[in-house]
Amino acid sequence: MVKVQNFSEQFERNIERVRESVAAEREQTPEKVPESEVVKRSLQSLAQGASAPQQTQGPSEQNQFLPSYLQTGGTVSAAKEKIMHLVNIALEGDLEKALREAEREHEFIRDALHDALVDKLLPELLRRGIVKREG
Repeated sequence: MVKVQNFSEQFERNIERVRESVAAEREQTPEKVPESEVVKRSLQSLAQGASAPQQTQGPSEQNQFLPSYLQTGGTVSAAKEKIMHLVNIALEGDLEKALREAEREHEFIRDALHDALVDKLLPELLRRGIVKREG
């Protein structure tokens, strides 16, 4: 049985921005790079080129969006909370706002946000044919 997930209109607009950014990044990237890297570079481009209200989620729901290296106990909880906050803004609100806000943060938080968004968006981008499966 195929599971159908309904996304908010804002999420759909965000996916469209990412699709356009991925296409532009592909044109500017002559070498063969993994699709996940193309998506990450696209998000970084959106952040450089760059408000909806935030919807809150419980901590266990938010934690699923973090990259695996942040799900362990070694990362400072304030950094995790900031990243979860930015991921929530990006996925349920305004992607560009989250990316701009991350640009004012430490490089670790920016990179972790990009990783979290790639992890979350890549399966949907693959499903929609916006990026191709690696390998």
